[in-house]
Amino acid sequence: MVLKAISRKNADVVLYALKDNELYFNQLQKETNLNPSTLNTILNDLISADLVERRKEGKDIALPKTYYRITLYGLKALGFYELNMEIENMKKRNAGSRNSINVENNHGTVINEVKTDSLVINNNPKDNSKKK
Repeated sequence: MVLKAISRKNADVVLYALKDNELYFNQLQKETNLNPSTLNTILNDLISADLVERRKEGKDIALPKTYYRITLYGLKALGFYELNMEIENMKKRNAGSRNSINVENNHGTVINEVKTDSLVINNNPKDNSKKK
């Protein structure tokens, strides 16, 4: 459920907006520039995944304000976006070059040449080269 919530388009925008501040709906809408319906859907998903909490203030008035704040789980989920951004930046820097990983096992060196859509494993006990 968490992965579904954080993979929703603009969920990161909402979580980052709530990172340092508790905001009520209209503030959050202005901060994110999201359509109210879209924002409501995202918030409901984030609340269901325990990434955001909701509280109402002024229950005795006609239109109480509903405040939203990020939870500890939501703060942890921000790490996913940061990791994703780091990987995307690495891919841009290394565009056109091969991303290879060498792992030695008891039979020799295993060379994994990772490409966009394939994985090549070369199990060659005579090749002792290591890339790091």
